[in-house]
Amino acid sequence: MKNYINILIIVFLIFSCKSNKNNYLDFEKVKSDFLYQEEINCYNTDSIKNFLPLVASNKVKPILNEKFKSIFQGKIKEVDTLVTEHTYYPYNIQNSKNNIRITLFNTDDNWVNQITMLTYDKRGNLKNDYVLARFGGDQELFVESEGCFYNDSIYEITNSSFEYDIILKKNKLKARQNRVINLKNN
Repeated sequence: MKNYINILIIVFLIFSCKSNKNNYLDFEKVKSDFLYQEEINCYNTDSIKNFLPLVASNKVKPILNEKFKSIFQGKIKEVDTLVTEHTYYPYNIQNSKNNIRITLFNTDDNWVNQITMLTYDKRGNLKNDYVLARFGGDQELFVESEGCFYNDSIYEITNSSFEYDIILKKNKLKARQNRVINLKNN
């Protein structure tokens, strides 16, 4: 009976270690994948437009398989194993006082290119995520958003949505919203 309990404990410890392996991000393993490693304070449509040719020319490696799991830590259930239009690409990695922030580039379901920031504690546990900039859309709806960090914990973003006007043959502003995100409370 004692051997049976010891075997159960060993099996539990083995599976615990394996499952915890994907619950944090090892920054040293992924740091070299990020094209930009200096501090970036503002993200806008140019940030996206300038990154698109780098993705198209394969100068940036896509985030697939195990790296995908460690970066998103279960937040996104479907793990990319092949490059698709929705694949994430590493953009920027930054250290702040209490956190490590990475930004990723991808295209969402509405054909909007975006830069998303994920914040981790110093141990590599995912704390939160925010979209910092967006650009694109389909035929009917087009969006742009851009913003800047004021300090380590405040990001101000302006979101604009446009509708295509068939008569004028151009996008017409539909709505604009400014928002302040307090990152310290998240």
